[in-house]
Amino acid sequence: MRTLKVLIINSLAEQFHLKKYYHSVSLAIVAIFALCLADAHEANAETRFFTNEEDWRAEAGIVEVFSFTSANVAKANEVLSPPATEDDLGTTVLTFLRSSTGLAFDFKLTALNAGHTWNFEDRGLSDFLSPGDIDRVFDPTLPNLEDDDFDVEIFSGQPVTAFAFDLLGNDRQLVPVTESFSVFGAGGTLLGSTPLPVTGPFDGIFLGVITDSPITKLSITEDAEGSDNIGIQNFRFGRAVLDHFLLYRVSESDDSLEFEERDVWLADQFVEGNFEVEEVEVLGNPADKNGEGVVNPDAHLVGYEIEADEDEQRGQQNKLRVANQFGEVTVKTWWAPDQLLVPSAKGLSGPVLPLEEPGTDHFLCYRVWIPLGAPRFEPVQVMVADQFEEPTLFAVLRPKRFCNPVDKNQEGIINPDSHLICYTVIPTKFELRQHRRRSVYVNNQFGPLQLDTRRPRALCVPSSKEVLE
Repeated sequence: MRTLKVLIINSLAEQFHLKKYYHSVSLAIVAIFALCLADAHEANAETRFFTNEEDWRAEAGIVEVFSFTSANVAKANEVLSPPATEDDLGTTVLTFLRSSTGLAFDFKLTALNAGHTWNFEDRGLSDFLSPGDIDRVFDPTLPNLEDDDFDVEIFSGQPVTAFAFDLLGNDRQLVPVTESFSVFGAGGTLLGSTPLPVTGPFDGIFLGVITDSPITKLSITEDAEGSDNIGIQNFRFGRAVLDHFLLYRVSESDDSLEFEERDVWLADQFVEGNFEVEEVEVLGNPADKNGEGVVNPDAHLVGYEIEADEDEQRGQQNKLRVANQFGEVTVKTWWAPDQLLVPSAKGLSGPVLPLEEPGTDHFLCYRVWIPLGAPRFEPVQVMVADQFEEPTLFAVLRPKRFCNPVDKNQEGIINPDSHLICYTVIPTKFELRQHRRRSVYVNNQFGPLQLDTRRPRALCVPSSKEVLE
């Protein structure tokens, strides 16, 4: 979205120099209005709330669970702020670092005006944390001091796009109150909000959210103090399975081992059979698009040219509707795939070992075109950064290949619903098109290679697909 704002400002600035001075006020008004629309578009990015865990898990990607056991809470760096008044409980901040939790990110829980109570095993509850003074659930005669507001901030590590937890004890409506569960993204942008459901004293209910953008903070807020008592259990964090990938044309370095052609058995939704893997073509770096982050910075893709052994293994032309962050596009595939993307390790300074658990599928790629009568793809501009490139504005021109997850040599598929569509891209500034060649080392199931990179040619975007015919 920052890119969109910059483009609006630049475009209007260029017009300003072509207009007479008396147009400047009108241009300023248009600029302000355009920026407001940009902010509104950003705030309306798709955010979905769930009360059914099975539905949430079906879309949440890689899910990591963090329960509030005494052992887990003991891993936190705890900071207690003293009460500001006699009617205040103080603030508790529990910071959980991935080095101690084993999660892929760091997060902290801030309970406003609350104690750090958990593990009510003597009262029939366990693995339970209370941002408020949950003791009042058991003894309503205790002072009504708690404020149930709390924040969860995800501040470092791999991006989180889904979050869920169990809510308990949200039942004591002593005063009229409005409660909400809100989700925020980069720069404090509100991604979505929903009213907080009411539960029984000890009845846990599931509450989850999935967004199209990385989550940086989640908040439970109410507009009055002392209304009820909230307990929370079992944080679930969901991460997107697939990264974006910036593809570079490559060739084997003079010092590289020579790639040996080989046959592999491949099966995806469209074709099945033996294919000859002929030569290396591209290297795909996991890429940060528009500041959304990278899920798995160690998993790269190396693309090889392939050819079907027999004409019988040619599939059919498939008409697909593909959807992703750029919207929907209708494409047709060629009869046979021509490229295989293989999860790979990459090093800059010397040879590397192959990835033990890539966490990413192999992908079988087909050249595509937009059929006659289908809406054309409208080029867009995005900011992309990877291990080679500083944040660079790229023009995304047209779909080039569609890639299915593929079973190679009966090794299976991790996520049959995750696809890639790769778009031709070009840097918007001419000087950035003069890519500095780099020599890199890669290793995968086909063995090690040393490659020389050329400028980036394509951006592969995680997508969903629907077969139309």
